[in-house]
Amino acid sequence: MRRTRAVAASVALLIAGPLFAQERPQDRVTVTAGGRRLEADFAESQLEKDGRRVTMLTGRVELSLGDGATGGESIRADRALAWSVDSGEEPALRELYVEGNITFRRADPKTKRETVFRAERLYVDFMGQKVYAIDLKARTYSDRLKTPLVLNAKEARTIAQGVLEAEEITITTCTFGDPDYRVFVARGTIKGQGRRDAKAPYDL
Repeated sequence: MRRTRAVAASVALLIAGPLFAQERPQDRVTVTAGGRRLEADFAESQLEKDGRRVTMLTGRVELSLGDGATGGESIRADRALAWSVDSGEEPALRELYVEGNITFRRADPKTKRETVFRAERLYVDFMGQKVYAIDLKARTYSDRLKTPLVLNAKEARTIAQGVLEAEEITITTCTFGDPDYRVFVARGTIKGQGRRDAKAPYDL
């Protein structure tokens, strides 16, 4: 968590070039990492002393982290920082930090049901399979209640596979922007249902 906060605090977002070819600023920049696609209006990268490459992407950032078999996970945001290691033809993505109007989507390939969450800041450690989110806003569907379920949390972090520890949680079945009613929990855990094994290193 310390690393995440340090990254968030120092969003000087430095980063520069060999991964990308961009002739004009208005061109969209695309890079693939481990078969996953990252795209933005502008990108820069630089190689650090420890051998990791740091890449900054700004402007309509789009990250495709899955394919049809894994559910087609995608992230959209205003800005992103990616830490990778150059290996072979494509870099291996290690960590990702995104911020600003984040939208994460995943479609279940069997049920076609879509999972959507929004956040202001999101940090992912792909090697450690850990996620940390600020101002998380998630919407799902309750099969038991037969109604949409809206969950917000000020902070949320993974503590085990499929389990989030969160603070300042609100839950409601009201879908209004300012819900008529809600349940507040100061601190708790959020557990996913229907375990799904990751089929690729970048599955969230």
